Amino acid sequence: MRVMTDERRADIVRLAALLFEQIGYEATSMSEVSRRLGGSKSTLYRYFPTKDDLVMAVVRTFVTAHMSDAIAELESSIEVGRNLKDALLRFGAQALKVVANDSRARSLHRVIVASAGQSNVGELFFESGPAQMLSRLAQLIALSAQRGEIRPVDPAVAAQQFTALLNAQVSGRIYQQAPQALKPAQLKPMVTQAVEFFLAAVRAD
Repeated sequence: MRVMTDERRADIVRLAALLFEQIGYEATSMSEVSRRLGGSKSTLYRYFPTKDDLVMAVVRTFVTAHMSDAIAELESSIEVGRNLKDALLRFGAQALKVVANDSRARSLHRVIVASAGQSNVGELFFESGPAQMLSRLAQLIALSAQRGEIRPVDPAVAAQQFTALLNAQVSGRIYQQAPQALKPAQLKPMVTQAVEFFLAAVRAD
């Protein structure tokens, strides 16, 4: 039996991501991935026992990997007790940076959205990154409410509302074929505006 390697696994994930972009999620079968790899299907299944396993690897590698930095920023703010405004500004800068400019993540996100109604790929995507990020953000907001920085709110709902504000200014880019990259100087006022709008709505009386 051939020894499994990280390099071979990465090759499979890259190929699957390319196929998802080229022919879509539904048309990308394990058989097609195996055929393009030029190896046996049994080899592919040793790395990824199911298509869902392969999809998760693609999503985590190319679509939600950037969220790890944003999540880490939230966890740092929670640990050191950073005030909510500073924490949201730091988190927003990390979250928006790749959402706005990573073309591969944007392309695969289109595939996920298009396939979500016919498969569980949308749920797999959500659980692999956004759910964790929203959970940490809700925790940060809950702690801020406990300190009296903001009025009592439903932390889970408030977390979704803030991310919606944050993404609102770049969400249209998913519909553009090749949007120009946004520089940090362009992203900063977007993050600031989202934070100020959110805080105005939840600030303690």
